Amino acid sequence: MTPPLAHRRQAGFTLLEMVIGITLLGFILVLLYGGLRLASQGWDAGEKRIEAGSRQNVVIEFLRRQLVMTHPLRWRREDTTEALAFEGERDAVRFAAPIPARLGTGGIHLVELTSSRADDGVELRMRWRLPDPEDSGFEFDDDSEQVVLARALEQIEWSYFGADSDLVEPAWQDQWHSETRLPSLLRMRLTGKDGERWPDIVVAIAQSAATACVWDDFNKRCR
Repeated sequence: MTPPLAHRRQAGFTLLEMVIGITLLGFILVLLYGGLRLASQGWDAGEKRIEAGSRQNVVIEFLRRQLVMTHPLRWRREDTTEALAFEGERDAVRFAAPIPARLGTGGIHLVELTSSRADDGVELRMRWRLPDPEDSGFEFDDDSEQVVLARALEQIEWSYFGADSDLVEPAWQDQWHSETRLPSLLRMRLTGKDGERWPDIVVAIAQSAATACVWDDFNKRCR
């Protein structure tokens, strides 16, 4: 006996139903692939942000520790006067401070933090050397120790808070060339090439200009 038409239709799928099913399955696979790809891209972007943030934190913490130890080393001039060994520019700062033991011998060093143009943008470079009793200014040559602290930057800006005398109200300045006073605060602003703004680095100098530098003639360094 021949089964009813309804029973024959329930026994399998028509060609049209298979085409619709395959098409829907294709759409679902495309959506799943797109979602997985988007999730993968988001994961990679998150890892890059975490890595960049960690690198920024390391650089910022190193700069804070280095700058807070700024030492009021004095140049001895031929006319027996003295001047503080500190130069503050908009794009560079030069000062005296101890450096970490892993970077060299102990004692006070002459340090320079400056910007340098490179293929991928502006670099933040640190140079240092031991001072000499005959020094009357910051001079660095190709033999000076140096390291790149940050790369691919758009801009590096320094500013200095303080007053040259008691008669002037303290204020932020783009330069600092006082021979008798150190600035109270140093501020450094770094901007990445993509416009990303690093957290401002603001440091209060721990030692005042009244602190003297004792020269160790045997070891040829300031202590």
